[in-house]
Amino acid sequence: MVSPSQRSSYPSHLTLYVARSSVLAVMEKAITRGHLTVADSEGVHHFGTRSKGSNDVYLKVVNDDFWMRILLYVPLFL
Repeated sequence: MVSPSQRSSYPSHLTLYVARSSVLAVMEKAITRGHLTVADSEGVHHFGTRSKGSNDVYLKVVNDDFWMRILLYVPLFL
């Protein structure tokens, strides 16, 4: 359980929703070769298309803080 003094350091549910949505939207547009499956607490998301000889990658997100870290530390929008 998170103490009241620690809550300010944790992202809110709305912030995580925005981070997840933003990262997934970028993945949707950016992945044009191969296939990526991302499983997280909200479900399973598929990007790209499966084709013979292309990569098929599965990513399981076990901590929702992943979405904030990707949004803040990876230059997705460059």
